[in-house]
Amino acid sequence: MVNNLRFDFDAPIYLGTADDAAQECHFSAEISLNFEITVLTILGFKTIIGAPFLWQSWATLIAVDQRIKLFDNLVEPRLGGRQDTFTLSDYFYQRKQDTKSLSNLTLRHNSLFRSESPGWVKLNWQNQIAPTTQVDPRIESVEKIFRELFIRDAEDEILDDTIRIATSHGFGSTYSRVARNRTDSLLNALGEKAFTNHFSRAFVEDFYLREDAYFSNLDSVLLRTSALYQAANGLAHQGSLFTTPKLFQKIPSYLPLTVLHRYSISPLNPYLFADVLGGIGVTKKSWNNLNDIQISHITYHIS
Repeated sequence: MVNNLRFDFDAPIYLGTADDAAQECHFSAEISLNFEITVLTILGFKTIIGAPFLWQSWATLIAVDQRIKLFDNLVEPRLGGRQDTFTLSDYFYQRKQDTKSLSNLTLRHNSLFRSESPGWVKLNWQNQIAPTTQVDPRIESVEKIFRELFIRDAEDEILDDTIRIATSHGFGSTYSRVARNRTDSLLNALGEKAFTNHFSRAFVEDFYLREDAYFSNLDSVLLRTSALYQAANGLAHQGSLFTTPKLFQKIPSYLPLTVLHRYSISPLNPYLFADVLGGIGVTKKSWNNLNDIQISHITYHIS
């Protein structure tokens, strides 16, 4: 479990809750995201939503659209993108070039990662978010950090919940010589391919399915993979990560990253702040009912 309680109030907060692979109900995710964006903006934090989530998640697209004037004011919140892209149109084009190979991947019919290929989910984001909307370039490469975290996890035989341990369980037993040999073989092969291909969560799922159709622990492997991916985003933005309680439990504690969720006791947690004001009658619903002008006005006077 992550128990990193460093508070950097000037660092951005990356919203892992905008990740479609972490959202269980589109409607509740839309309401929650709207709430998180609203409260964190009023508190003066710079929140970051990953640009690709606009074409992966209906809930995220709607939540951003509802607060688009806040995103367009070039202060907070922001859409996070690559180091060399400055608009959504630029980002979408580059991402599409990188993920052309995703159409050839073998994924389960209910895979959470099909949407990593731009256009797979039929969301016409250009009708709601202008292609010229600015993107805040990341400080570092998410893919590079994600690849490094995954490979480190695949080599770790000591910590619980690592990719290596989850893979060994999927082959029958952590202490079986056969399971160990099969684990070594799969992870060594995956490590080699990770450096020669566009590395993504969909790529990981495809590799496990192609290597062994009888692998029994894929969901656990992919849950840890998503946790590492979100951690990579937080690290790439040199900020904090706000994620779901489920993924929070799977993020390695050794990372130099502040990670929190809606039940965290932290001044960075918008739900905790709202609970405090709830004691004087300010309901959570009232936060979502604020319009962008009201939010800007409150933020200006608080600051």
